[in-house]
Amino acid sequence: MRKTRGLIAAFALTLAAGITSTGAADAAPHGSGGAGGRLLYIDLTGSTNGVGALKSSTPSGQGVQDFGRQLPWYSSPSYSPDGTRIAFVGGDIGFSVMVMNADGTGDQWLIDGPSVPSYPRWAPDGQSVAYQFDGIGRIGLDGSRSTLSPSEDNDLAASWSPSGTRLATASPRDIETPWPDDSTGKIRIRSGDGQVVRRTIPLPGAVRVAWSPDGRQIAAEARGDLYLINPNTGSVRQVTATPDVQESDPTWSPDGTKLAYAVEPGSSSDTGPTAASKIWTMDRGGRHQHSTGINGVPTSWKAAD
Repeated sequence: MRKTRGLIAAFALTLAAGITSTGAADAAPHGSGGAGGRLLYIDLTGSTNGVGALKSSTPSGQGVQDFGRQLPWYSSPSYSPDGTRIAFVGGDIGFSVMVMNADGTGDQWLIDGPSVPSYPRWAPDGQSVAYQFDGIGRIGLDGSRSTLSPSEDNDLAASWSPSGTRLATASPRDIETPWPDDSTGKIRIRSGDGQVVRRTIPLPGAVRVAWSPDGRQIAAEARGDLYLINPNTGSVRQVTATPDVQESDPTWSPDGTKLAYAVEPGSSSDTGPTAASKIWTMDRGGRHQHSTGINGVPTSWKAAD
């Protein structure tokens, strides 16, 4: 298991002074843009501390845009549903959830986390952002706030279904379970406001979730491997099984036909992505896995402008 809340907090405190800005029923109502578009990622080339350059490119690595920002891996920038904005964790000391335009201009502060925030993800209507703090919070662009998942649920990430009527959260273990025992990890399927848990799916060490654009699958990361989950039945299928390689950060293409993810050598650890991370893709069934040749960790994927 990797990327725990405690690690993020310790990591952020170390970096604070140095981070700078240089079921078809869930289908989305708007059209998708195919598996082309722009892939947003953090390039960790040469990094020794988990901070890298925010960039975007085509899925084949062409047309690279460097945003001139150095961000930690846990900032996990995310394109808005219409592709015009990016939510990210940044600010002067890296403790703020922020929004900027997709070209890197126009920073807008949303909230400072009560603890170190991470993994911001947009609501399907583009009017609010979920983020991990001491639980899962929601901050609206209008300043409204709510709690989607309480701290005692020990959730590290959230992803809405395309319709916004359901929310998936990932917990690596029950809060009462001592580290490193992650056998009690799980995915929770909640109501869209997070208040009602409709289904609990056991998945030891679960740390990341990404709901597919058609609403039929959830990609999840757990114990350094990737899984595909049916949110309606709770069935779980493992699509990578590589003890000496870490697969992480599953990211759907806009049309849901592909998944981008990070690959790096090493056994399951708690250290986060490293400079060795490369971006790979697979099809929606977990097949045809291959490297894109891009260095870094994928965080979001939008349709072509």
